[in-house]
Amino acid sequence: MPQSLLLPKSSHHPALAVEDLVEDEPRWLDRHEVFDELLSRVVVSRFAESGYWHLRQIQVFAVNGRISLRGCLPTYYLKQVAQETAAATPGVSRVDNRVCVKKDT
Repeated sequence: MPQSLLLPKSSHHPALAVEDLVEDEPRWLDRHEVFDELLSRVVVSRFAESGYWHLRQIQVFAVNGRISLRGCLPTYYLKQVAQETAAATPGVSRVDNRVCVKKDT
């Protein structure tokens, strides 16, 4: 099975804990882990490009093509925008939207 090298220092992947790595030591990831890391980065990028700056606060995790969203947003509309944006990303098979809605005070 081919392996890919990815340095997960800025990883959003829940299984990749930077604390588990020796600094500057690469970790070999299988192709599924690399795909999930890239997929989560694409979703984060699409949030940043959406024009809704609140979406930049959402944490995105990917496992086997399934996206999990975490964080809080000020409206249900933005929660739905986050879900639809993630779901429309090529490669996403499912979205688990755990975003809470909390009005700014």
